[in-house]
Amino acid sequence: MRRTEYYSPGVGRHGAFLQMTAPNAYPPDTYQQTGQARRFTAGRTVAETWNLAVYGPAFPYMPRPAEWAGRLGDQVRVSVPMFTDQDPRRFGFSQTVKARTTLHRDGVLVGESPSAGSLRGTVPAGRGAFRLHTRAQRADVSELSTDVSATRTFASDTVAGETAVDLPLLAVRFALRLDDRNRASVRVPGVRAAQRGGRTA
Repeated sequence: MRRTEYYSPGVGRHGAFLQMTAPNAYPPDTYQQTGQARRFTAGRTVAETWNLAVYGPAFPYMPRPAEWAGRLGDQVRVSVPMFTDQDPRRFGFSQTVKARTTLHRDGVLVGESPSAGSLRGTVPAGRGAFRLHTRAQRADVSELSTDVSATRTFASDTVAGETAVDLPLLAVRFALRLDDRNRASVRVPGVRAAQRGGRTA
């Protein structure tokens, strides 16, 4: 679906895309939103594409520190958007039928939750090597990115003071050229690489 919208120039706006099974249903089946307000200038036409696969974890810039994953003292809070569309300025969530998030420190389980990318808890004091793993299976709302998983390893230490510090997490995003129905061309370019001395055949 395509539509034309008009906005006052210079006024910040947050865009959002929701899918719901019924009017005013809460929570929505899927949800995409811009992390920061976007401003448009007069006399320009800008194209925005919403709900474009591949969906996955994302960490768009947010003005508040530790918005997606942080530590204060020995309290850890994680809330990773696991079903975000292609736009790097957005974050996205989806209803799931099965999900689990676990946090290990030095190989020992220190936290878990039945939520997609979300976890809160206290970890042992001091520096440690952490592994954060999430797997989320999407509800019957989309045929795309129905099973998303991510594992991240990072180091973290006790955070002094009153301000949470971001955990050093990364996400790999896929930006395929798709049509309005999220269909790819028959041929998708790719690169195959091997370490020096390795075999590619």
